[in-house]
Amino acid sequence: MANYTLTYDSDQRNPGWISFYSYFPEKILGMNNFLYTFKDGQLYRHNVNATRNRYYDVNYDSQVTSVVNQRPLVNKVFKTFYLESDSPWSCEFTTDKIDGFIDVLDFELKESDYFAYIRTDDVEAASPYFEPQNFQLRNITGINIIDSFNPVSAVEWQLIFAATLPNGTPFELSSYVNVGDVIYNQNATTPNTPVGIITAINTAGTIITVDPTTVTPAPSTPVAGDFMFNVKNSVKESNGLLGHYLQFTITNSDTTAVELFAVASDAMDSYPIG
Repeated sequence: MANYTLTYDSDQRNPGWISFYSYFPEKILGMNNFLYTFKDGQLYRHNVNATRNRYYDVNYDSQVTSVVNQRPLVNKVFKTFYLESDSPWSCEFTTDKIDGFIDVLDFELKESDYFAYIRTDDVEAASPYFEPQNFQLRNITGINIIDSFNPVSAVEWQLIFAATLPNGTPFELSSYVNVGDVIYNQNATTPNTPVGIITAINTAGTIITVDPTTVTPAPSTPVAGDFMFNVKNSVKESNGLLGHYLQFTITNSDTTAVELFAVASDAMDSYPIG
């Protein structure tokens, strides 16, 4: 178990434990409005050096962990996160269903605050998209069975759909199918198998071109009658994180002074269909 320092505020109006610190001194005391500690027999005065996040000649990260938990019985989708701060922080998120993150460079400064949408932990094309939690299926759109298959080259496969459905209505490609999505194949022998990433879609939406070299393992060759569906990149689509609460850990590695005043997340109620 790692050692740490726990601090207490003895203010009679609102006494309580206020923070945890990674540094572990041999002795700690306050005097003349300064904090002093001893480490390895050396005396240190805190909060006076120009280099921040540095204790006993070692650089550390500052971290804050808390939770957003209004209306805990309501299932919510947490979409965005923002910092009332003079510097962005990297963020990691956990709900009771899924994890997410925001990198420092993802934040945008708007009206003196830093805003970003929450990214879900993306999965590679070779990983299973189909886990028991049905919230992951928000990234999936069924397309149709292919009428024929045209392997143009090693990096260009064409999936061709009939212009008319069996009931006589015209085939109309969903607007949720876009370049950059992963196409999956579904048949009796190869269920839920990635075919490739979409590189082009013709104007009518009846020919979808994919690059089969962008997925692993190597896909099996599609045949007429196979059902196709697309899976969108969960990071780019910003579906947010589903859960009853949002636990966050924000981290700052700056060596200059940084102030953080407040954090917040925009969330909406989740209403399952069916």
